[in-house]
Amino acid sequence: MYSPIRKISFYFLSLGLLVVITPRISRAAVEYDELIIFAEQLESSISSGNPYYFNLCFDMEAIISKVVKQDENNSDNAFVQGFVEGVRQEFDFGTGIIDEIGSEGSFSFIRAYQQNGKSKILFRLISNYSIDYHEYEVELREDKVMIVDGYIFTSAETISNTFELIYTEYLLSQYRYAENIQDRDPNKKIYRLAASGKNLRAYKKWGKLPSHIRYSKSNQLLGMNLAKKLNKKIFFGTYIEFLQHFPNEPGKNFVPLDGLIKHEYYQAALKNIDILDETIQNDPLLNVLRANIYYEIGNKIKAETCLHQVIDSMPEYETGYLKLLGLYLNEKEFRKATELLDKMIFTFDANKEDLLPFIDNHPDFINSAEYKNWLDN
Repeated sequence: MYSPIRKISFYFLSLGLLVVITPRISRAAVEYDELIIFAEQLESSISSGNPYYFNLCFDMEAIISKVVKQDENNSDNAFVQGFVEGVRQEFDFGTGIIDEIGSEGSFSFIRAYQQNGKSKILFRLISNYSIDYHEYEVELREDKVMIVDGYIFTSAETISNTFELIYTEYLLSQYRYAENIQDRDPNKKIYRLAASGKNLRAYKKWGKLPSHIRYSKSNQLLGMNLAKKLNKKIFFGTYIEFLQHFPNEPGKNFVPLDGLIKHEYYQAALKNIDILDETIQNDPLLNVLRANIYYEIGNKIKAETCLHQVIDSMPEYETGYLKLLGLYLNEKEFRKATELLDKMIFTFDANKEDLLPFIDNHPDFINSAEYKNWLDN
């Protein structure tokens, strides 16, 4: 999944003074009603294509302060200043989300809650038939609700974690430039091999990384992504290694899903979806993923049931109808297909002609008596 944060570029300023980053003090916990209003404003900002308000709702001082701390041993503060100014000027998370969802996706508020004394709001992001979840931690800053960090499920990173990685890369790049030395990043060759399609060689090189590097979360995720492109035995072994090192990772059941499905570990994938559903406290959209798996393993009744649950819970979600229609057409259940087409006409205030592109590739249905009766009536 694309990470909008990683698009940040940094300005290398020659200022000699270090900016001391002091987060504004939170005056009180955020009340539930305030969380709801704030979350709905964020959702509206994205749905209307206006990233400006969304971006302003991030307390950058609070986030950066988790990454950049005063270091008495750091004599070259211009490096830190360059990072801070770059983040402040280039941060545009809202545009990244808007670009990701495109014209067909959505960014929807799911729920607000308190967890370990922290106020949080959860969103679902849909783009190109993929799903992600964003969990934002919020606090009151001078009587204004602000986002002070967030967790992105598909990347298994908090926003401050991502900034920390970027900050480390930034400092290393400045050190290399100042010392005129070659790039020593051990992952560079791995990325180059993967980019050229040499996934097995990239994976083997990843496996030889020193343990203190290989067992970091970012490198465990890198290894799992490489293994996903290889055989099922390699993938599952890498997946188990990730779980052993990060058993409490919130996204541990979400990140490996596509790999589990690709390599036909269907029961493990279903179990992960159930645990994820419990974690986020019931998202009906996860029934789309369940339906895909049940259909793959030949349980068409459960697949149909899951898709009906999606439609019943999310009557405006077009993809749910289209997936169920596809199931009916593939299984030649033409009577059910025509009934669903009528339901789509009613729900979306559509005409029959609007739905014809969805059935063009099914000549058996088009030549059936059920279709002709539906078209004539």
